[in-house]
Amino acid sequence: MPTFLTRVKSISNYISKEIYNVSNKEMPIYQGGKAKIGKEIAKQIEIFEDTIGYKGQYLEPFCGLLGVGIHFAKEGRSVYANDINKDLILMLEAVKDDWVPPEICSKEEYDEYRKSSIHSAERGFYGFSCAYSGIFFAGYRIKSGKRNFFNTFRDGLLKMKPAFQNIKFTNKSYLDFHPNGMTIYCDPPYLDNGFRVKHFDNFNFEQFWQKMREWSKYNLVFISEQQAPDDFICIWEKTIKSGFNGDKKRNKHTEKLFMYMKE
Repeated sequence: MPTFLTRVKSISNYISKEIYNVSNKEMPIYQGGKAKIGKEIAKQIEIFEDTIGYKGQYLEPFCGLLGVGIHFAKEGRSVYANDINKDLILMLEAVKDDWVPPEICSKEEYDEYRKSSIHSAERGFYGFSCAYSGIFFAGYRIKSGKRNFFNTFRDGLLKMKPAFQNIKFTNKSYLDFHPNGMTIYCDPPYLDNGFRVKHFDNFNFEQFWQKMREWSKYNLVFISEQQAPDDFICIWEKTIKSGFNGDKKRNKHTEKLFMYMKE
């Protein structure tokens, strides 16, 4: 198969800042997830695939709660979804196999699973659904004011279930993949993301970007980040609001989608 880089560079002037009016309020909250803009990112990937004239098997090495990949799965496309968090993958696989998550989440149950060293679908569910901002066991919080984060997470997860039949889940390091001819979307831990999660500890960013260069030779690779090395270009960006600062004003940050453009 010829390198994708020549074909991608032929449309390297494709830079989009278009904003789509899309609501994803029913998606579960997840640490650094793409629930708010996942459909928009999926749309950008599809536009690029159509422009370049190639649509390979779809892979997410850092799937999280599938803020992007779920939209491809809903369309009937086969999706390979991987994450290094074993409890997360066990939870997603269990829901796919008709497991029904608990309807309540007590502080006692949360603490019990937080202290447990046994990986399970239940631990994954409690670790995210009951935790602050969807950060794995980052502190018990199921509601704030009128918002019930636990119910939103649970309901959103179950609504995703039909599309899970088009998804193959795996639990391993992204470095164990050797893709060829695939469409790949990567949503790795962001540099200076501020999340204190052990799965993000010691993430080698230099190694990651080098692997993206290698994959880009024979795959169509898209990377979400706020910054990237100079040999990657931003093909899409959007400023979004998230949380509140000390002045009770919405924080803003710009999400970007990068591709490798240098042979």
